[in-house]
Amino acid sequence: MTVGKNALVDISTSKQYLSYDGTSFNLNVQEKGQFKYRAISGTNHVTQIAALKLTGTLNMDFAEDAIGRFTTEKNGFSGQDPTISVTSPNYILFDATSGKSPLGSIALNLTRKDSDGYRYPINYLKSGQKELTANMTGNRSITASTINSGESVVYARAPQITNFSAVPTVGDDLSQITAQVKQWTPENLAAGSKINYKLATTKLYSGNNISTSTAQTSINNASSANGVRDSRNVAITTDIGKDSINQYNDLPAQTYYVYSRLEGNHVPGYTLSSLWVEQMVVVPTYLKVSLPDTLAFVTPKAGEITKENHLANYVVSNHGNVPVKLNLKSLTVNPDSAQDVALVAKCQKKKQVHLKLVAEYPSTTGDVMWGPIMVGSITGPPIGLDAYWNSDHEASLYFNGEHSVSVLDGGPYHVNYKLAVAISQAS
Repeated sequence: MTVGKNALVDISTSKQYLSYDGTSFNLNVQEKGQFKYRAISGTNHVTQIAALKLTGTLNMDFAEDAIGRFTTEKNGFSGQDPTISVTSPNYILFDATSGKSPLGSIALNLTRKDSDGYRYPINYLKSGQKELTANMTGNRSITASTINSGESVVYARAPQITNFSAVPTVGDDLSQITAQVKQWTPENLAAGSKINYKLATTKLYSGNNISTSTAQTSINNASSANGVRDSRNVAITTDIGKDSINQYNDLPAQTYYVYSRLEGNHVPGYTLSSLWVEQMVVVPTYLKVSLPDTLAFVTPKAGEITKENHLANYVVSNHGNVPVKLNLKSLTVNPDSAQDVALVAKCQKKKQVHLKLVAEYPSTTGDVMWGPIMVGSITGPPIGLDAYWNSDHEASLYFNGEHSVSVLDGGPYHVNYKLAVAISQAS
């Protein structure tokens, strides 16, 4: 019997035999063909026998992307042992709805003919999903005892991620990695599948071969203690390529390792996982600080100068993805500043201003203060700003101090100074 390319043969019968006579029965399922056989209980054949073949030999060949499913609602399959040759099929499934083992008294004699590079695990269901073989090669005989009398057993191509990307993007108030699964197999995976992601600041396995079972177990078990910054599962609803897009935001500049694994449900009753794949991503340093170059205020009637005397709300803000420090290098008097007012270290005469520069943070972090401020070069502690996603990524700047300018001296006066600041990444 030959099932042609893309063809489907679906047999449901209460008869106790799929093939009866003593000659050989050869089943050949070609590329993307499907052969499904279901032994059901019926009124005309009430026997609980479900035999694939009474006597003779039973040979099955499944080609690339082919599907074979053998289901019994009766007892487990009996009769002749099938010899099954597989060449890159989608899956071969034996299952039972009765809670009994579908294999009954038969042995499945599997022979893998391909070397296509894909993993073909053997899994079975017995109080949950169990793995018999991580990747079958060569020959394997499977009986009911092999699978602990489980109610289902499957030989299937494991999902595989064949194209995975993780791309960094930085800019003003932006530092992220966008991860996406772009190509995968089997291609018909969609609703119900999931993408597992892990973002780590260190490599999650030792050695150079991520495909080894040791490496895969190490990645799978890794947690925050091993450098995992984020773990998440992304549900697939319609299309893996679109639904798998995942963004990690507010990332400090450094090297990251992004891991992805595909969980597919293309085999009824099973969840099969691909191997973890890895992308190393460098999020580059992005430096961007906005700050005023001039601080202006009006000398008040009283002798004290406070934040309220300033003519604008002066804020210095870090828009980059690394902490920065600002060193005030120099101060000059702007041409439009009141020239009669002198900037001094201590007010001792009329028309003098004594100032300190304050950087006030939103949090309880202690404010930074420079002073006294004089024209020319300035030294003092740096103003530290966190990366843009933290509250202390900005600070308010203002002068406080005192002045000796009175109304009789022609005040109040408008005064403004130009600041020169050096910006560098904080160590």
